[in-house]
Amino acid sequence: MHTAVNITSIEAYRLKAAKLSESRRAVYAVIVQYGPISNKGILDFLQRTEPWEHWEINKITGRNKELRDMGFVEHAGYAMDDKSGCKVHLWRPMPERVEPQIKLF
Repeated sequence: MHTAVNITSIEAYRLKAAKLSESRRAVYAVIVQYGPISNKGILDFLQRTEPWEHWEINKITGRNKELRDMGFVEHAGYAMDDKSGCKVHLWRPMPERVEPQIKLF
């Protein structure tokens, strides 16, 4: 019998297994849901929700760096920021390395 793996269950497992702090989990959740996304995009989203409405960009960049160091996030390219016109980095969740399933019957 062939069964598919639900991506949300994989992500939930990774979060639980890594025991991410609440702030890392918040940043990672935005990247998973909206990535590729810039640090400013993550900040804009989180500032609309409690308890992160008072966060500044350095909180995002710090948590993003930690997530990259842990293997949860990777660079996804560049984009031009609409407001500043500057080139910004985009981030996305690291693709899962799931072993291929073999269907026997």
